[in-house]
Amino acid sequence: PDIERIVGITGGNIFHGEIMPDQMFQFRPVPGFADYRTPVENLYLCGAGAWPGGAVFGAPGRNCAMQVLADVGAEVDALAAD
Repeated sequence: PDIERIVGITGGNIFHGEIMPDQMFQFRPVPGFADYRTPVENLYLCGAGAWPGGAVFGAPGRNCAMQVLADVGAEVDALAAD
């Protein structure tokens, strides 16, 4: 209740949904959108609702950034190891 009240996260879940088998990998946030792209051109998902979910490690943002770089033709292999 504190997280919901203070931060405004419905249900107080920092992961924007439970990390259950039906919400993991290619199913997060929903089937067809696990590559961080949306049906809106140049609009990507990078928040806690994207794989691998919330927390404080920034993985959804990093993964999304790598996808954006790949989509614009940037060389991502060198960045992937950083």
